[in-house]
Amino acid sequence: MNLENKMIHIGTVVNTFGTKGFIKLVFAKDIKLVGDINLIKVIFYKNHNSSLIPLRVEKIEFKGLTLLIKFLDLNSINDVVKFKNLELYINDEFKILEKEIDWLQFEVTFNNQKGEITDFMNNGAQNLIKIKLVSEQKAFWVPMVDVYVKELILENKTIVLQNVEGLK
Repeated sequence: MNLENKMIHIGTVVNTFGTKGFIKLVFAKDIKLVGDINLIKVIFYKNHNSSLIPLRVEKIEFKGLTLLIKFLDLNSINDVVKFKNLELYINDEFKILEKEIDWLQFEVTFNNQKGEITDFMNNGAQNLIKIKLVSEQKAFWVPMVDVYVKELILENKTIVLQNVEGLK
């Protein structure tokens, strides 16, 4: 497996911050933080040849909904302005970030009937998907728990449901 397959896209550099070489990064929409952000020591970007180029992190901190990052030996705004609009990546060996699943890309099946997911939400207790089966006129909500989810196949984005008759 090559290095690129191990990379997680973490977000986009939207601007510089201050004059001392900080960049401001907005997280990708499908990423959530689940660990200590200070464990990130190397961040990568792709150059014009699409090769991954490493940058060593000197300091990293949150500022509102963005991440401020200072790279080692890049000490002025002039050193980092070239990173504006670049996508950044990490090798998440410490499991600091997690990709969130886009449930709307999944298809559902129930008793050999196909359906689609039309909405998704979390009610604080569990994730719920709103599904519309081809044979039904109305969509209905299904909690993503073992009682209703027989099988979750991430590779081909399929959810096999069971016991949903009472939810319709």
